Amino acid sequence: MLFPVLPEAAQAVEETNPSISTYASDPTASINLPSTIDFADVLPTAAGVTTTASANLTITTSSSGGYSLYFYSSNGNNSLTPLNPNNSSSISSTPTTTELDNLNNNTWGYNLSTEASTGDTATYSTIPTSSTTPVQTKDTSTTNSANDTYTLSLGAKVDTTIPSGTYTNSLTIAIVAEPAAISDLTGVTYMQDVTAEICASTAEGTKATLTDRRDDNTYTVAKINGNCWMTQNLRLSGGRDLTPADSDVTSNWKFPDNSLESGNSYTEARSTISSNTSYGGYYNYCAASAGTVCNDTTRQDATQSICPKGWKLPTLDQFEGITNQRSAFSPVDSGYYYSGSLGGTGSYGRWWSATAYNSYNQYRLYYEDGSLGAIDGNKRGGLSVRCVRSS
Repeated sequence: MLFPVLPEAAQAVEETNPSISTYASDPTASINLPSTIDFADVLPTAAGVTTTASANLTITTSSSGGYSLYFYSSNGNNSLTPLNPNNSSSISSTPTTTELDNLNNNTWGYNLSTEASTGDTATYSTIPTSSTTPVQTKDTSTTNSANDTYTLSLGAKVDTTIPSGTYTNSLTIAIVAEPAAISDLTGVTYMQDVTAEICASTAEGTKATLTDRRDDNTYTVAKINGNCWMTQNLRLSGGRDLTPADSDVTSNWKFPDNSLESGNSYTEARSTISSNTSYGGYYNYCAASAGTVCNDTTRQDATQSICPKGWKLPTLDQFEGITNQRSAFSPVDSGYYYSGSLGGTGSYGRWWSATAYNSYNQYRLYYEDGSLGAIDGNKRGGLSVRCVRSS
């Protein structure tokens, strides 16, 4: 009898059989096979007689990068050993790949294929003792998933020089889902799909046009100073529900449709969208921080924002890292909104950061006279937002 043993390093999340577990990761992968595989009983002869066992092995994965299948003896000993403690004989793993009938006496091996391999012409190989080399790999880049069934066959040949009885070993069978191939920004459509890995793999200076799933507004983004930046101002209007599935929020937040034309506010989220698409929107800090920093009594960094999921308000450090890259950042003279009026257009640009200065002010990036710099700004007024995706 053979007892497949599950790898200790894996984390069981669902048990469908007392001896078989399904494993989940990101992406998911699972194996389904019997808990034991029994050889057919044989009566050994002096010349040697063969016996086989087989079982279906089904692999399911959602990995778009494929998978690797590992098969090896669980304790590093690939011999079949007797259950009878008074029997010191063993059946060794075959040292070579050979047809079943050509196995040396008192050896065994395995065959993995898409069909049962019970005939004498099927070839059997050495049982691996190491978990470092897969016995099967598959690329699913064109299908983004797999539901594959293999036949795992075991073959042995025994003679009368060893005692009859039950011989056994424990085997580990494991699947590892391969990570999806990483593409750069030019291979992505939506801002919410830009991962840290995609940003990291993108070459410095690369530019792309991406869409915000929430309202179908498009933005140019670029890899600048190691991170991915919006190079246009956010144009997300109020009057919508933001969720963790599409926005930089930890729970659902109703973005109110309160206009900055009604004046300044620390406590009420207010915003206004310019008719000039290059100017984008203006947001007081309560709005920019998705309702989390709405007071003038506490010095508080923003932990969420109205940016798309995965993107955030830049920190002061990130702003300071791009002050010498004006052309790459592509500033816009969008001005600011204060006391119900728009000012500074054509001369200034102002963008909120996630970093607090004091209870009244947050740090902001400013563009003036052809230069970028970081300074504090009052949270009541309306400034522009450029989101960043860290790598």
